[in-house]
Amino acid sequence: MEENKVNTSEPYISGQSGPEKIDLFRMLADMWKGVRSGWWIPLIPALLAGILFYVRADRSYTPMYQTASTVYVAMASDQENSYQNMLTADQMVTVFPYLLQNGVLTDALEDKLGTDELPGQISISADPNTNLLTFTVTGQEPEEIYELLQAVVEVYPDTLEYIVGPTEFTAFRDMGVPEEPVNSRPSEKAYILSAGKKAVLIYLAGAALLMLYGLSIRTISTVQEMKQYLNAAYLGALPSVKFKKRSNQQRNQLTMDNSRIPFAFGESMRTIRTRFEREAEKKGSRTVLVTSTIPGEGKTTAAVNLAISLALAGHKTLLVDGDMRNPSIAGTLQIDSGREGLSEILTGRNETENVITRLPDSGLFVITAGEITRRSTDILSSEAMKDFLESVRDYAEYIIVDTPPVMILGDSMALGKYVDGCIYVVRRDLARRHLIIDGFSQIAENGCRILGTVLNDATENSTGCSGSYRSYGKYGGYGRYGYYGRYGYGAGKDK
Repeated sequence: MEENKVNTSEPYISGQSGPEKIDLFRMLADMWKGVRSGWWIPLIPALLAGILFYVRADRSYTPMYQTASTVYVAMASDQENSYQNMLTADQMVTVFPYLLQNGVLTDALEDKLGTDELPGQISISADPNTNLLTFTVTGQEPEEIYELLQAVVEVYPDTLEYIVGPTEFTAFRDMGVPEEPVNSRPSEKAYILSAGKKAVLIYLAGAALLMLYGLSIRTISTVQEMKQYLNAAYLGALPSVKFKKRSNQQRNQLTMDNSRIPFAFGESMRTIRTRFEREAEKKGSRTVLVTSTIPGEGKTTAAVNLAISLALAGHKTLLVDGDMRNPSIAGTLQIDSGREGLSEILTGRNETENVITRLPDSGLFVITAGEITRRSTDILSSEAMKDFLESVRDYAEYIIVDTPPVMILGDSMALGKYVDGCIYVVRRDLARRHLIIDGFSQIAENGCRILGTVLNDATENSTGCSGSYRSYGKYGGYGRYGYYGRYGYGAGKDK
């Protein structure tokens, strides 16, 4: 096998000589991405807050009653002097708050009523240019505030006697005990409208936080960004695909030989295959691993369909599942997942020719992962793996190996020194940009030539194309890389 060395004089990661330019449209797109990814998160606290505000507003309503009494003010010594009576009334209004606050009037009223606390609030006003005074009392209990009103009319002249002299009050108008509260209960519609406004404000605040979160998430969204940050040949983009739910899982295979696959997906895969063939011929690459940064980016989908496309184009192609902790190829191609495969070959328990499966529709040859093992990194980096790849070079024109994500396990880097090249898959707006760059760098620095990159889950905006990427939705089959657990392996999965 030709030894693969990385040209360290050429950086694999594109650098920029100056600060990154601010792209307003990109910022808006990132903000919208944050809202789109978590629009439901502020909805829950907004709804809960709306309900809380509604209940609180309903329970906080307290009916308040009000009564009033208007009296004539006259000096006991000179009741006929109307001017003097008017001045006395004005003086009573002026000193009333002071007497109420310093406790002189309050104590007198409490003694009169035989209580420790006044049952309402008292105010006083004078009609302009008259000797009429109006006392108003507001409180929660109608009978109690009326008693307080009568006490004020009776006690106040005596309290002021040492200030203005002897005075007399003559009743002019009395409202009596109030029957209806002065503050009517708000309507149900008013409660709902008030609670709804507060809920909307809370949701908008949450949406603003999501926008800021979207700005903080730097991913790769477009072909231009792929070329900007990853210094490798761009092979193409795979559009999103969405299947209707059906009981027959085989009809939902995301493979090129499935007649239900949209035309755009097949065309995109053929474009990737053509560019791959050109790069592989240019660099003499026949054994190729396919990997990604994190789980869920569609590396298995890309590996399987590249292999099928090569087989349909007349190339004898061998597809190998090198992900021995979380194998996916058997399930994708509807092959018996219990059959022996790569694990048995590398541990000497079976021969290569005994575990190869040929798919009749595409003519593709497949080796499944076989027994799930925790020791996949050690096995893939062993001399047995090197010998296996050497042996199958004469068996097939192209050998495509699906491997785990770079930032999850070291399997891809362990295998990278034995293959001719690597295809790096990036799913739009999934992995953080710095993780993608780190994973890409690790593969390259480990001595594996990067043959090209593939953008998965592409849209019309991300590729700059029109029409063909528009209406296929998202393919839901990527799932999670759940079998690896916290420490990078699946406890209990060994056979």
